[in-house]
Amino acid sequence: MTAAEEVTGKRIAWFNCQAGVAGDMTMAALVDAGANPDDVANTIAGMGVDGYALMFERVQRCGVGATWANVIVHSDGDHHHPHRPVSEIYHLLDKADIPDRVRQRATAVYQQLAKVEGEIHQVPPNDVELHEVGSIDAIVDVVGVCAALE
Repeated sequence: MTAAEEVTGKRIAWFNCQAGVAGDMTMAALVDAGANPDDVANTIAGMGVDGYALMFERVQRCGVGATWANVIVHSDGDHHHPHRPVSEIYHLLDKADIPDRVRQRATAVYQQLAKVEGEIHQVPPNDVELHEVGSIDAIVDVVGVCAALE
């Protein structure tokens, strides 16, 4: 237990996203920091989405131990360019058997993405069609990160 944990009872995560952030790496980092990988995987499974496999593995990178989250998508067509309407993702999240806070956080992520994409393409956020961030891979990453934060 760190000194901060002794005082606050909480862990603090700090991300330097100056060059961006990858969902699978964030999910893996949270598992490495203590999130239960089985709980994360079970929450993602509650989405009811098929066509992927998720594996967590301990690895060494440049002499440093880490956790690797490997999301394997079984359908190349969906993985690369699904052109999924954001409304479809909202529907998936609404009907998913996942904790409410995970649903709320994941929905908030996609609302922000839709807002930005809408501004870029000059369409209302609810009319946005997501490309890479609408793929099964990205949905697994977003829900996995939100689950790991629990």
